[in-house]
Amino acid sequence: MRHSHINSLWIKGILASFKQLGLPMAKLLDGLYPEGRLPEDQLGALELGAARTLWHRAEELSAKQCLGVHIGMLQNLRASGVLMPICLHSPTPLKAFEHIAKFQGLISDNGVYRIRTETEAGLIYCDYIPSAHSIPPNRQQLLSILTGTIMLLRAISPEDPLVAMKVQKDLALEEIAELLTLAVQSAGEYSCLILSLEKMNLAIEGRDEHLYEINLAYAEGMVRAKLESQSIKEQVKQLIEQKVPAEVSLEEVAERLGVNKRVLQRSLAEQGSSFRKLKESLLKEKALDLLINKRLEISLITQELGYSEVSAFQRAFKSWFGSSPKQFRDTAVI
Repeated sequence: MRHSHINSLWIKGILASFKQLGLPMAKLLDGLYPEGRLPEDQLGALELGAARTLWHRAEELSAKQCLGVHIGMLQNLRASGVLMPICLHSPTPLKAFEHIAKFQGLISDNGVYRIRTETEAGLIYCDYIPSAHSIPPNRQQLLSILTGTIMLLRAISPEDPLVAMKVQKDLALEEIAELLTLAVQSAGEYSCLILSLEKMNLAIEGRDEHLYEINLAYAEGMVRAKLESQSIKEQVKQLIEQKVPAEVSLEEVAERLGVNKRVLQRSLAEQGSSFRKLKESLLKEKALDLLINKRLEISLITQELGYSEVSAFQRAFKSWFGSSPKQFRDTAVI
C-alpha cells in the first residue's frame, strides 16, 4: 500500500460520512474530481487546497454547528491505515500519540501535532498546527481531526486520558462538550488537546511487540517512499514554476530532466501522480495566491499564469473551484 492509498481511503471515509449526514455530494465534489464524483479506482491523494475547499463547502452546506465532531465520530479508525495497528500495539498511549504526530502526513498534509509536556502540572498539551496554504484551514476540518484523535486515544487507552480540548471560540463549545463528554475551552492561536500525563503513560493492554515493530518499520518505509516521490514531484513542479505555468509541456520538462517523456510519466504514475495533476496543482496554488493574497486583477492573473485570454482562465478556475474567480474572492474566508 502506498501513502497515497491511505490518504485516498481517509478522504473516501470523510466523503462517506458527508453522504451519511445528507450533504449533496455533487455540490461538494464539483470541480474537485472529474464529473464531480470520486471514481472507484481513484487512489491518488487529494491535494491540500482541494481538501480544504471540500470542507469549506461542507460547512456552508450543512446545518450542523458541530459538523466536524459528527464527521470525526463517524470516521472509521481503519481508514487511518498503518497508524491504527501501530497505535494499538504501542507501549503507551503517549508513545502512540508520538507516532500519530510523526506519521500524520501519511493521512493528510493539512497540519501537524506539536506535543508540549508540563511535568509539574501533570499535563500534556497537543497543539494542532495547520500547514501554510493559500486556502485557509476550515474550522470544522480542524474539529474533525481533533475528534478523530480523541476517538483513537479513547479506543487504545486503559483509562480515558482526555482532560480538555481547546477550539475556536466561535464554535458551539457547549454542544461540542456534550457530544464528546469533555471540557471544551476557547483556543489561543492553535486548537489543542489537553491530556493527563499519568494516564498517557499507562501500559496499553494486549499489545503485541512483534506486530508493533513490523507496522512501525512499514510506516517508516512509507514515509521514505513519500519523501522520494515528493522529490520527483518537486523537481517537476520547480521546472514548471520557472516558466509561465499554463504554457509548459510534458516534453519540455522531460527534456530539462534528461529523460524520455514516457519514463517521466511512468515514474509519476508510480507515485500516484501525473504531469497534468502537478501542473494543475501548481496553477491552482498560484491562482489562489495571486487572487486572494496579492489581490491582483483577473487580467493580470491570466497573464501571470500564461493563459491566452481571460475567459480561458475563468473556465479553468471554475472547473477547479466551482465558481468564478470574482465570486471566489468575494466569499473567501481569510
